[in-house]
Amino acid sequence: MRNLSQSMIASLQSGVTHLSWCWKLTRTDGIVSGFTDHDQDLVFDGLVWKAASGIAPGVIETALGFETDSAGTAGSVLHDTLSAEDLKSGLFDGARVEIWRVDWQNTDDRVGIWAGEIGDIQVENNAFQAELVSNSRKLERNIGRSFSKNCDAELGDTRCEKDITGPPWRTIATIETVIGPSSFTVQGLSFSPADWFVFGAVEWLDTEKTANHARIFKHYSSGPDEVFELLLSPRIPLESGDQIALIVGCDKTLIHCADRFANVGNFRGCPFMPGNDALLAIPLLDT
Repeated sequence: MRNLSQSMIASLQSGVTHLSWCWKLTRTDGIVSGFTDHDQDLVFDGLVWKAASGIAPGVIETALGFETDSAGTAGSVLHDTLSAEDLKSGLFDGARVEIWRVDWQNTDDRVGIWAGEIGDIQVENNAFQAELVSNSRKLERNIGRSFSKNCDAELGDTRCEKDITGPPWRTIATIETVIGPSSFTVQGLSFSPADWFVFGAVEWLDTEKTANHARIFKHYSSGPDEVFELLLSPRIPLESGDQIALIVGCDKTLIHCADRFANVGNFRGCPFMPGNDALLAIPLLDT
């Protein structure tokens, strides 16, 4: 149920309206931006809603019950506060979105149409398309732990408690050759196990690329080069000369935790939990 003012109801019933779409984006770092498809900036709710005629709303689907609502939006990147570089670097990932219908002649006459957050963003040339997912998606998130034989902590987090901020767990390197969107080579690494970085991570040290983060899928030697293949392509494309930090990998098993990290006391899995074989087992009778 949406509450409309009497003046807005009267305007709608008259058939003559001055309605515009307005979007409010609140990034996870607290920066708030407002945009409107009106041809002039609007000011209300303590915010300047900048005219961005290239932004257009997509279809807004509202689901009954606990199903996830969805919406979509696409448009041109027209403002410094909504630049292609910021979108690609992930500054708007997970940002809260509010979509309003506003009477531009009297901004007190407005009604909230939809609220949620930004999901996937695709940027091509000077246009973007964003997936918008409603707040009901939060109901799909797991709360609490899921028990498994493998550890469910992240290497180096507060539950793991392993300090991986320095050598040999963290190695500084430079990307020498870019092989593809998700693969590159480096030189001059010195480490023992061949799988040292498998399941590890790459962090970018260049100031303009610190939002980049990727998981390492494969790592192997090819002549003098060390080849790395990432699980997914980074948001900001790979470039030769990128300064990166290579983080050691962990496969979440008890053996890895004991042999590589000597951290069994903080292992967050249940390695001796019975599996399906134990559940299906039947007693053997002597004949």
